[in-house]
Amino acid sequence: MKPRIGYVGLTLELYRECMPELIDDLDAFSRELAARLGAFGEVLPAHAISRRTDFEGALAEFAAEDVDVLVIVLLSYSPSLIALPALLKTPVPLLIWNTQRLHAITADFGAEDMVANHGMHGVQDLCSVLRRHERPFHLVTGHYRDPDALAEIGDVIAGAAAARSLDGSRVGILGHTFDGMGDLGVEPSELLARTGVEIRHVSSAVLADHIANVPEGAIDAALASDRAEFVIDPEVTDEDHRRSLRVELGLRALADEEELSAVCPLFTAAVDHPGIETLPFLAVSKMLAEGYGYGGEGDPTSAVAVMLMRALTDDTSFVEMFTIDFAGDAVFMNHMAETNHRLAHPDIPPRLILNEAAFLPGKPPVCVFSVQRPGDVTLLNLVAGPGGRLRMIGALAEVEDWGPAADVRSPHFKMKPRCPDGISAFLTRYSEAGGSHHLALGYGDHLRSLRAAADAMDVEWIELG
Repeated sequence: MKPRIGYVGLTLELYRECMPELIDDLDAFSRELAARLGAFGEVLPAHAISRRTDFEGALAEFAAEDVDVLVIVLLSYSPSLIALPALLKTPVPLLIWNTQRLHAITADFGAEDMVANHGMHGVQDLCSVLRRHERPFHLVTGHYRDPDALAEIGDVIAGAAAARSLDGSRVGILGHTFDGMGDLGVEPSELLARTGVEIRHVSSAVLADHIANVPEGAIDAALASDRAEFVIDPEVTDEDHRRSLRVELGLRALADEEELSAVCPLFTAAVDHPGIETLPFLAVSKMLAEGYGYGGEGDPTSAVAVMLMRALTDDTSFVEMFTIDFAGDAVFMNHMAETNHRLAHPDIPPRLILNEAAFLPGKPPVCVFSVQRPGDVTLLNLVAGPGGRLRMIGALAEVEDWGPAADVRSPHFKMKPRCPDGISAFLTRYSEAGGSHHLALGYGDHLRSLRAAADAMDVEWIELG
């Protein structure tokens, strides 16, 4: 869904009384600004507001419409105290756009130009009192036609909307978080309070019931779909494939029943019930490709990170740093058998293989194998920091045009972080920041949006470079 943007243009009541023609001009400019914001979402506008009661009324309407972000422009000077009380009461993320109609002051600049372009000191007044009262806000300064300023505004709006998109989501953990993995730990009420995401522990017995009730016709249809989409290794028998599809369809039914936005099965516990014969890696890869969140080893934090990144780009996956390439200033990225196969290298089609790794319990699962396509990406880690407070760590990187590695049968790729000091410095900074060993990845540069999302959720933000 498009972000919902509450927009207010502020001016001075004195001008309404003594310079009504100026108000008409500022109102027209305000409508032009609202039209510009329409490129980033659905805009609910309130133009040329000059009274506290009118401002409070506009924010009440925005609350009723459940806006994702509030954008304020000082069309002229406007005293901060007409806006401050309502802004202190609303939890909606706030973006102040410091702009004006005039682009250049030239030799013919006169009093009329000055009066029509003097919102800047209103911005300073408002930002000063907001900072005094510790009310968070974003500030973008730039001409209203400047592509860079508009891009920054779009990123902030997207980030605020992404944070809101998490509210009401559920992460389903099958089993528990891997014993002893302390970095994945999070206090459930902290996760819920900051992100709006609830952790649900789902029953393997209930999953087994769903698996037992999967119709054979549904398996036939899923088998035909896989044959059309994937290259299937000869070693994958129909029996193997149907077994993994039965688990997939059972897990999908459970996710629908529990209204889950993410699934986190722990591989060591996911087949504890005799009715679950194999691990759901085929299901996880397909669900990742469809937009579900996922965290390996029962990790809800990385599942939420994947969900947040997914709100910014469809090209998202769960990843883990595995082996350092000191010579190439890169990292080999790998995990067990999970991948968003939509991100596969164009010259290396994803295929279905039988994963017979000794450490995987149950019968060998059918899994998706792929090597990820090259391109610029954003990495995101969500972790509990000091005092249990959530922390987000973001960084830019490049997926290299490389692979596949010899005899590695799990999805993988090689990644080079955008760090001028090299891979050693990047990895040191990442661990010094407390980053956990699970991350989300999304193609493109989303750092500004993620920073805005962190602010919207009152989550600490650390950016690595």
